Amino acid sequence: MRDGLTGLANRSQLIVALAALDATRLLTSALVFVDLDDFKDVNDTYGDAEGDELLRTAAARMRSCIRPGDLLARLGGDEFAVLLEGADIDASEDLARRAVEAMSVPFTVGGQLCHVTASVGVAVGTADIINPQVLLRSADLAMYEAKARGKGRFVRFDVTMSDALTLRTRTEGELRQAIENDELVLHYQPIMDVGSGDMAGVEALVRWQHPVRGLLGPDEFIPLAERTGAIVALGAWVLGTACRQGATWQASRPGEKPLVISVNVSARQLDEPSFVVTVSQILADTGLDPMSLCLEVTETAVMSNPAGVQQAGQALRDLGVRLSIDDFGTGYASLTYLRRLQACELKIDRSFVDGLGHELDDTAIVTAVIGLAQAMGLSVTAEGVETTEQLGILRDLGCQKAQGNLMCRPVPADQLTGEIVEPERLRSVHAALVPAA
Repeated sequence: MRDGLTGLANRSQLIVALAALDATRLLTSALVFVDLDDFKDVNDTYGDAEGDELLRTAAARMRSCIRPGDLLARLGGDEFAVLLEGADIDASEDLARRAVEAMSVPFTVGGQLCHVTASVGVAVGTADIINPQVLLRSADLAMYEAKARGKGRFVRFDVTMSDALTLRTRTEGELRQAIENDELVLHYQPIMDVGSGDMAGVEALVRWQHPVRGLLGPDEFIPLAERTGAIVALGAWVLGTACRQGATWQASRPGEKPLVISVNVSARQLDEPSFVVTVSQILADTGLDPMSLCLEVTETAVMSNPAGVQQAGQALRDLGVRLSIDDFGTGYASLTYLRRLQACELKIDRSFVDGLGHELDDTAIVTAVIGLAQAMGLSVTAEGVETTEQLGILRDLGCQKAQGNLMCRPVPADQLTGEIVEPERLRSVHAALVPAA
């Protein structure tokens, strides 16, 4: 049986061919895994028929990459594999490179140009790869490593990836228990009103108090939570805890301007049909005013599913919740999507703030983002502010809010409560600024 959509060999035929490799042939063979990046978005945007059209075109491009005698198979979905016998490292990497280049050329889907890249994993028979099953697993690990490194590239397997897989597998199991074991904690970082020096809000940042590895930052477990789906439960815990703490702080500031609590949400959470209901229920349970909640979603997450984010964003705005585009400038959001999302805020990524005042490109980007926000009636917050020079430039450019270690590092709630009631540190930082010209 061959694959009905593409006419290629199917998974079963590949498994049979792998099983036929004896030890000698295995040492001179290689396996290349090819996975189309973000193919789901094509189906969601254009439809299943157009997605099938893209897969047939991808199969034709893969045929042009292989050598005579290589076995090309479609494993299912958007995954392809090539078994190369009599191949060394150079031959297998040449094929992988050609596959990446072939998939980087825009596809025509439904009469429109569509950009899809490929993540490619390469495994070559060695003494460490003792049987065909290990070769198969090694190519798969290398492909996922290519995705983890940013997609649109190839990676060759090495034994350290097995060690990393072991750690990820163990961490995944521990992460699922972390909420039940009360190991997750929130730290909060103030957001300063650049004009007055007052506290405009706080951002909630999750940490994991691991019983063995100590306090882990989000980069060490959030990507894993997103891949495994644990982000849904984890995100609900973060949102509930942050809203509850926000309501407590609001009560401690009678007569003061409401404090905005900013919480990061992932594309995976926004894809959940029940997400808006979850947000509504948490607001009802905690008593936090919806206008005091700002949900931050990265620009990259917005563009991974613009239609879905737009729909969820509209429902959240109907609740009165604010929406902020985080890490703005690092992705590729078009002005059309930015307008449709009707976000209330843009957050300038810290990578641009770092170069303010001494890197012309960074200063130009920050200036442009602030100008864009002003033109669209959006507020703008700069992240990662470390120096008074940066803060002064941001003020002079018209940036309304700023957060960073210059004002205060992220700290547990009990260490910030005094600053919430009387933000002396923020005001002292603001007072140190050179008066505007």
